[in-house]
Amino acid sequence: MSNYYNRLDVNEDMDISRKKEQRKAIKILKSIDELKTNKNLNDDQKDKINTEHMWRKVLDPSYKSAEEKRELEKENEREVAIKNKKKEKTRTEVEQQNKKKKMEQIKKDAKLQKELDEKEAERIKKERYNKWWKQERDNKWKQERDNKWKQERDKKIGNERTLNGKESSEQRLLASIKCKLKTEFNLLLNEGNSYKYARRKLLLKYHPDKNKQTIEKLSTIMIQQINELF
Repeated sequence: MSNYYNRLDVNEDMDISRKKEQRKAIKILKSIDELKTNKNLNDDQKDKINTEHMWRKVLDPSYKSAEEKRELEKENEREVAIKNKKKEKTRTEVEQQNKKKKMEQIKKDAKLQKELDEKEAERIKKERYNKWWKQERDNKWKQERDNKWKQERDKKIGNERTLNGKESSEQRLLASIKCKLKTEFNLLLNEGNSYKYARRKLLLKYHPDKNKQTIEKLSTIMIQQINELF
């Protein structure tokens, strides 16, 4: 079984040994400082001076010699260079990714713009077609309306002409009948007949019952004119 106090003895021995080593380091460093003041040094003295960093580490484990500092600086520079290289690589990769995303976005925007342009062109085409179709429909409707109006106008004009021609014919016939009746009536009066006799004579002469060979309508007109005139 191990003794707990044995650990304390070991630690004490280590502390004593370290203190001795530190005293030794102090002594050697002092002698090294004295040697540095001399210009003429032999090889052993130079080798002793070169061990300075070893003894200083004994006093201060974190101590760095000039050479170690240079190596550390070089190492730091290498690490910084590696970090900068990684940063540059990352920056380049990010730039490439951003450039790629930008190109993809440009293509996407171009595609979207093309679709919008095609839709706009289709809308304009459809709008123009609807406008043309509406105009054609309106023109057709106007043409049909004008044709209908023209037909009605021509029909009206034709009816008016027919009516005017008919009226003109009837008026001429009526004027001829009146002239004939007045002539016959005046001849009867000139023969010494009375007004009443002359009128009755004409009524009997042109009565429809006695003029069945003639147009009944004409006989009726003759009787009407006799009654109006005399």
